[in-house]
Amino acid sequence: MLKFCVYLLESGLCLSLMFLLYVLLFKKETYFTFNRYYLVGIIFLSLIIPLIHVNVKLKEFQAIEPTFVEIGKFRNYYERLIALSDPDFGTYYENGLPRAIFEGQWKNPQELVVNHGFQTNPSGITTTNNQNAPGSWSPFQWILMLYLAGVLFFLFRFFFLLTRLLWLLSKHQVTERFGIKIVLMPEEVPPFSFFRYVFIHDKVVDLPEFEQILAHERVHIFQSHSTDLLIAQALIIFQWFNPLVWHVQKAIKNNHEFIADNKVVNSGIELFDYQTLLLSQLISIRSVELVNNFNLISIKKRITMMTKIKSGFQAKLKALVTIPATIILLFVFTDLTISSPTIRFSNYSPVTFHLNKQNLTGLWQSDAIISDYALIDISNNTICVLEYAASCRTYKVEFAANHMYVYTNPNNAVKIPYKASGNMLTIWWSPDEAVKYRKTKATNSLDLQIRQTQKVINLPTITHYQILERPELVIDVIISKNYFEVNGTKGSLKDFEQLINTAKSNYNSLDQSLLVVKLMLDKNTSMKDVHHIYQVLRANQMLKIAFAGYPNNKEVPEILYHSVTIPKLLPPLDAKYLTEEQAKEMKAKGQLLTFNAVNEKADVAFKRQLKNSLTNTEKYIMELKYNNQTTFGEYITYVDVIFTTVHELRDELAKKKYSISYKDLSKPLQKEIRKQYPLTLTENNIDVD
Repeated sequence: MLKFCVYLLESGLCLSLMFLLYVLLFKKETYFTFNRYYLVGIIFLSLIIPLIHVNVKLKEFQAIEPTFVEIGKFRNYYERLIALSDPDFGTYYENGLPRAIFEGQWKNPQELVVNHGFQTNPSGITTTNNQNAPGSWSPFQWILMLYLAGVLFFLFRFFFLLTRLLWLLSKHQVTERFGIKIVLMPEEVPPFSFFRYVFIHDKVVDLPEFEQILAHERVHIFQSHSTDLLIAQALIIFQWFNPLVWHVQKAIKNNHEFIADNKVVNSGIELFDYQTLLLSQLISIRSVELVNNFNLISIKKRITMMTKIKSGFQAKLKALVTIPATIILLFVFTDLTISSPTIRFSNYSPVTFHLNKQNLTGLWQSDAIISDYALIDISNNTICVLEYAASCRTYKVEFAANHMYVYTNPNNAVKIPYKASGNMLTIWWSPDEAVKYRKTKATNSLDLQIRQTQKVINLPTITHYQILERPELVIDVIISKNYFEVNGTKGSLKDFEQLINTAKSNYNSLDQSLLVVKLMLDKNTSMKDVHHIYQVLRANQMLKIAFAGYPNNKEVPEILYHSVTIPKLLPPLDAKYLTEEQAKEMKAKGQLLTFNAVNEKADVAFKRQLKNSLTNTEKYIMELKYNNQTTFGEYITYVDVIFTTVHELRDELAKKKYSISYKDLSKPLQKEIRKQYPLTLTENNIDVD
């Protein structure tokens, strides 16, 4: 629909500009037939030009390139204005990815915890920027609905007028004269015609002036003026919001009257007699838009045109202006491709035929400390730019020898200089600012982060991932066999409390409560070590953690892999535990669903059984048991399957109740869905009592 709105605007601009040309050059001339075809022609041209794609081949293009770039900027400007009202518009990849939010802040210590395991309240998939709750419309949707309402109103109005004419035709006597059907009406109305029918007051037929009136209406009929009016009416329905379409319709009707008057006077009827007839037929009744009225417009204008000296040769030359005007509109509003031996300018975006011979494909990292553009990922025809370490923009790109054309939208490209030398790349994102990059050997941003440790760390693959935001509030912890690191500082597991407190002290007091500890744990890490990490973090009131891993699909750009996590909220130290009696009572009621990671696998059969249990159990609590020897890989597989299953059930329920996915619901409705399928997962290390 966004493209349709752009088309509406462009066709309206075309019509307005060409009608302005008519007002300035042709309106006062007596070449009425030319004016008729011009006015009808600009309607079709305005509707067709924005749909055209033009291919032009030139030997030299550089001299005119700046002009077309400026034209591209003009189109880009109004397209972005329209796009601002559309919540689904944007080049941010983050719009399609779930963002990590830590729900359930353990405000009440009465939350249930089984033994030394922890009840978690991980976030559900949340909506991203610009999304609207059911029943809440964006500005774009309001504008679209207003436009459609206008179309329906004027379409109904058109059929009402047409039905009214058919009713008059069926109600009154019809006679035929000189191939024209005359509808005789007892009402005293001004004569008017519609296709081959002339509607006239029955007493006028007996007057001497009837032949002059009939001669006038005969011109309208034989020149098919009603067809012009139907075309103008269709334009009004399509572009009712454009005030100039009403002026176009009025100009067409005026010009019809000028043509008919001119034909009648040239047929031999005395000018004075005909002008007297016009004055005598002046009746103050509103005109029907679908018909040509005998006394439709200002009598003064019609008499002025009848007595005006015919336009001469100089006026004819004005018609030649339409040729360059049409060409200019073609260049401004069509999709244009200009080709030369070295340059191809497509949609106002110059693009070379020959790609840079340097191998630019890959992940590039900046050596400078910058928040934006620190990392870029280049493929054959796209460039993905990291922004604020948690979001990215992806653009279509084409390379020349020393500059690239980055498409900010399909109709506009920005020319950006660059210089490549071996594994070094310099890009001038702005004329006075260059950023230097070094090519990495990593294929994604998570591998890049791991490679800096110079260790092999086998991270898990996760299904129910979320994007970790606020990277400036993240503390990175990397653990593998014989390797331990906190925010780049190496140590050992026994030093974890000191290292984490040192990292925490680098933040101000207000930010410390917002910190997230991102755990990059090798799959072979024992849960004994993970449990120790949990205890240290709880003791230091750092309850927000996130497990890093690789997404199991290609929805996430590789430049954002470092932000892919499973968020988890640890319980505070004063959280209460389920007593054995409470656990037995819930188990007897079937409300405590226990899973054992020690001797069971989280396979397809487990997921099927889990889904069935959650569907048929009310007010459940899930308990995941493991021991010190359980690997983190086994543990996180269970957690991932549980989270994924619960969110699949939430999504199914949301679509069933509201015909919309869970992630697109408003927060109150998400909360309602979560009540039926809560993520009340408790964990129990059976080796720790």
